[in-house]
Amino acid sequence: MAGAPSPFRVVSSATRVVGVSAGAGEDEIVVTQQSLGVSIYNVRSQACLRSWSLPPSVQLTHAACYQPHARRFVAVRDHTCVFSWAHADKTVDLARATLKTPAPVLAVLHSPPALRDATPVVAIDGSTAFVRAA
Repeated sequence: MAGAPSPFRVVSSATRVVGVSAGAGEDEIVVTQQSLGVSIYNVRSQACLRSWSLPPSVQLTHAACYQPHARRFVAVRDHTCVFSWAHADKTVDLARATLKTPAPVLAVLHSPPALRDATPVVAIDGSTAFVRAA
């Protein structure tokens, strides 16, 4: 593939990276680390722009997704607890759980614009819930 950029490392971590998703800006990615928290990186400068730490006892189990309409992040901890927080929040309030799923979460999907502030969450049993990020 002529002209394709070479791959490069944006972040190195001593803890497990659960996933990476698109951020608010075109050069931003959201990196979710299992027992550290969630960080926003600029892929061009490779700089960490913002991060939210979580207690070591909290196990993030899916990549956090940014919900642009609501300006919030949606994440999953311990496989079944879906929660969200605002981009402007200084800390993550884990007591503010949005949804406890009866089956473990398989995927948190990026929302199409038509869903506005709803984020689709798919469980391993095939059920789907639409979580309001607001």
